[in-house]
Amino acid sequence: MAPLALWTLLVAPLLAAGEEASPLSEGAAPPEEAAIQAPPGLTPPVLDRFEAAAYPAGLDLGRVEVQLQLLISEQGSVEEVLAADGPAPFATLAAEAARRMTFTPAREGGHPVAVELPFTWVFDTPPVSVEGWLRLHGSRAPGAGIALEFGARRVITDAEGRFTLRNLGPGDYTPTSPDPEVRLDPLPFHLEVDQQLDLNLWADAPWGEGELVGTWQRHRSQVVARALTTREIATTPGTMGDPVRAVLNLPGVARAPLDSGWLLVRGGDPEDVGLYIDGVRVPLVYHLMGLTSVIHPAMVEQVVFQPGGYDARYGRATGGVVDLRTRPVHDQPLEARAGVDLVTGAAFLRAPLGRARKVGIAAAVRHSWLDTLLGAFARAGWFGLEEGAEDIAPRFQDWQIKLDSRPVGLFGFGYQDSLLAPQTDGGDVQLDVGTRRLHGRVTARALGRPLAITPILASDWRRLSYAGYADDRTQLTWGARAELEDEGSGSWGWSTGVDWETGRYRASVITDEHPAGIDVDHGIASVDPYADLRLGQDRSLTLGLRIEDLWVEDQLARIAPSPRATLRQPLGQHLSGVATAGMTHQWPPLDILAALPQGPYLHLEGAAGGSLGLQAAWPGVSLESTAYGRRITEDTLVEDDGTVGQGRGVAWGLENLVKAERGPISGWVAYTWGRSLRQHEPGDSWEPHRFDQPHNLVAVAAWALPADWVVAGRLRASSGFPMEGDARAAYDVLTQQQRCIVDGTTPLVESACPAAGERLPAGLALDLKVMRRFARRGWSGQAYLDVQNVFNRRVAEPVITGNLDLGTLYAFGFPILPIFGVEGAWRR
Repeated sequence: MAPLALWTLLVAPLLAAGEEASPLSEGAAPPEEAAIQAPPGLTPPVLDRFEAAAYPAGLDLGRVEVQLQLLISEQGSVEEVLAADGPAPFATLAAEAARRMTFTPAREGGHPVAVELPFTWVFDTPPVSVEGWLRLHGSRAPGAGIALEFGARRVITDAEGRFTLRNLGPGDYTPTSPDPEVRLDPLPFHLEVDQQLDLNLWADAPWGEGELVGTWQRHRSQVVARALTTREIATTPGTMGDPVRAVLNLPGVARAPLDSGWLLVRGGDPEDVGLYIDGVRVPLVYHLMGLTSVIHPAMVEQVVFQPGGYDARYGRATGGVVDLRTRPVHDQPLEARAGVDLVTGAAFLRAPLGRARKVGIAAAVRHSWLDTLLGAFARAGWFGLEEGAEDIAPRFQDWQIKLDSRPVGLFGFGYQDSLLAPQTDGGDVQLDVGTRRLHGRVTARALGRPLAITPILASDWRRLSYAGYADDRTQLTWGARAELEDEGSGSWGWSTGVDWETGRYRASVITDEHPAGIDVDHGIASVDPYADLRLGQDRSLTLGLRIEDLWVEDQLARIAPSPRATLRQPLGQHLSGVATAGMTHQWPPLDILAALPQGPYLHLEGAAGGSLGLQAAWPGVSLESTAYGRRITEDTLVEDDGTVGQGRGVAWGLENLVKAERGPISGWVAYTWGRSLRQHEPGDSWEPHRFDQPHNLVAVAAWALPADWVVAGRLRASSGFPMEGDARAAYDVLTQQQRCIVDGTTPLVESACPAAGERLPAGLALDLKVMRRFARRGWSGQAYLDVQNVFNRRVAEPVITGNLDLGTLYAFGFPILPIFGVEGAWRR
């Protein structure tokens, strides 16, 4: 045999020939010869005959390339396939087909020789087998984001309800959905070889399958991190179907004391988190004790939770952002909902106005009655409750109304909450908060991009009282936001806007030291311009700058720049990386700023830092891990003697989220390790922050059973909060007695209790939920039993009153809490 020619024929020119040399049908033409730069005196082989390798039946991986290394003999046959690099079974099929190819052999000096030849075998995208759309009964709206199964193949409908399946394979099929919420009208069909079918499917799908809670970037296509679907929210114990309450299950959020609903993000205080509705700052997104959010779930289209790296449009926040985006109501069907549970009763109505449905209106109202039930339980002697137990239950009510068309809209809402919190001296702290707000919306186009103008008018109040202290604070605010938005198209883009806010802050405080009272009335204002510059699409760098300022009557102006940057880098088909860095600022608490002597000397609070994270996703599994660090400056602190100063702090940690779904079983595990320290004065020792929580674990699992039953569980475990002072006992809100923090016994005097140590007991709770869904044409609903704190484990924890100058109070949490609820909805 002639010597083997050790050279490589680069296949780019030949198998552009090669792409055509991998036909999908038996009748495909052979490739054309291509000019190849061969060594002097060597004539390359020429392809004479090939046999097609069909795309594997039932698979759809798009266009697939297999890299082959062939040994061509002196006779022109494929003597050996030396290597085949590609996914299974494509590599095997390509290798088998390549062995049947023949070539005019390579020649050197006029003699045939054996050569090695690199060869690219291309399996082109298979043809469409089935395509169509899914519509919902009653509304005829697109069934967007719904999973459909055709045998072993699964597809998700797009925003218009359309779906496409390629290379399905011949046979008999009946489309189904793995989601128990979705009821498809039966439509069996038979598919022949090389046949293409168009299907029109109809379904009852009251909740859909879209991602509702997560980290989102406006107008950009990218990996959505920390997202929970509407199905997951509905089935997770403890959420009671509330999408905002589901945020408490995500990494980066510490467990709030007594499950109060305050958001503690990345080692910060509750006031470090910016709370927004449609991009407008609001005082609360949860009712007191965190039992539910301040907006009916049917009003919410999306919940944005960003613990870091948020756009410049969000300001006055150093820890994170939660933005509730309300659902458009124009061009929507008529819908009515009603529901009751142990905590609340709720009603919702949405209706189009006019035949064209270009204008719509929606309204919702909710009212709590947990205090009434606790009073009845106490009178019946249940759960060891004492008379008056109803006084410690949060009372709240809220309302929302939205008038909406495509160019303009108006959203109004309000809430009123009251709560009795214990104090270590046996007194009661009465807290009342509320708001009345109007948010407008005008949209147009300017400079070739969308322009959104949002005027606001708001009245907020908070009243706090206990023995020898009465505090009444109100704030009237008016202003607007104007923003030119980045539509996300092209290789670069920009957005810019300005937030303008002005108003008056009033405080009336009566104490034992000041029986005549202290009255404060200050004008406040801010004008915050901001801009974002985006470079790239999937691989992108976003640079943002916001100018934070605060103008208080009779005080010096406070101004600070808040630069930030976000880098997103795809690292492969399933992996991407995200890095953030920047500095943010927020106002000191207005309660101190305007009402205390030290207030005029307080600076804007700040935080600088960043994060580095990896996100990976495969069919049925997604992973995320993010490391973060924050350096906190000018943190407003209340000393033991009641004076106010500004210290500094640090916080760092690692956030992890794993989600998985296999058949009827789905769930996720969120684990956060983090530390948060504070230093009151330069030279002082660093001490754990009052909400420092080194370990926080949330594990959720749900099992979809036949007949639309769902069983779910949630396990929560977290470190105990640091102890402040030398308290040994905490108040039991149920028995209205002092109990020892360590062993839970009722002492005659607090000094008889053993010392609590450096930390309060760790938190551990198991929650279980059983739910049954039902759906008929136009009607849908659910009934559930949500049992929270199955272990009946009650530990002492600090009480968050929302007031910095009360010191640290300790109380025992609620016992086992079974919540039964039903909800029904009707659409037309």
